[in-house]
Amino acid sequence: MNGTNGLNGATGATGPQGSQGLTGATGPQGLTGATGLQGPAGLNGTNGLTGLTGATGPQGPAGRDGTNGVDGNGVFTLNGTSAVYTNGYVGIGTANPTEQMHVVGNMIIASNLTVLGSIVTHDVVSTATNLWEDLHFTPQELDPAGTPSAASLSSSWGPNTNKMSITFSATGTQCMFANAQMSHDYVTNTVIYPHIHVSPNTTATGDVVFVTRYSWANIGDVFPSETVVTNVVTFTAGDKWKNRMVNLPPTGITPGAGAGAVSSILSIRFERAGDNVLDTYPNSIDVLEYDIHYRSQGEPVQYTPN
Repeated sequence: MNGTNGLNGATGATGPQGSQGLTGATGPQGLTGATGLQGPAGLNGTNGLTGLTGATGPQGPAGRDGTNGVDGNGVFTLNGTSAVYTNGYVGIGTANPTEQMHVVGNMIIASNLTVLGSIVTHDVVSTATNLWEDLHFTPQELDPAGTPSAASLSSSWGPNTNKMSITFSATGTQCMFANAQMSHDYVTNTVIYPHIHVSPNTTATGDVVFVTRYSWANIGDVFPSETVVTNVVTFTAGDKWKNRMVNLPPTGITPGAGAGAVSSILSIRFERAGDNVLDTYPNSIDVLEYDIHYRSQGEPVQYTPN
């Protein structure tokens, strides 16, 4: 049998510290501490972009009418519904009128204009570009000496064979002459358009060679050397007895130096060159009239002879 335990001996000296043990599990979170004091305010940030403009609000009510102003001391007086000025001249577009009614500028008259007196002076050019007139040269036969020979008058043109024309032969060169004085309503220095009214008397087809020779001079100026323009005009079977108008030359005639005035003279010789190799129309051709289109001022202007 074991004996009884003896008395405990005295505590020995503390031994050296052992190595650190493993970290224990995290304990539960402690309670939230009290809120600290508020810090100072931060710096202001930059401004944001401007927003879109809002819709326009409704219009407010109209304000009250103001009181009438004091009548002025105008020179016009009322006669019924008309304003009348009887003490001097009236100027429109000018501060220095020289007549009872002096207008500088354009006027529109929507009704009639009645002139009870005389039109003392007239110096008006229409600004319209569609006012045109004609200088007319009816068929006529002239037979100057030399060549080419003159075209011949014919009274057998047209469906009734009793109409007058001037006939240009298909063989050789034949001509007609015209001296034209530019009318007093001619807009000076503008392009003119000589032309013929021509009507084939058959259903033949081919080209006709027309030659225009002209010289143009103002009063007191020397006629220059002639200008020669050649044009080839095509005719078809459907042109028989038609009224064909042909500009010769197609682009018209522009006045040169010393030409293009009122009463200037345009001297013209007009030919058919039937012997030209380019003239393939086999028959004679009938010219009904030789005309000159020119731009008109709308009415003749006043002219004082020298």
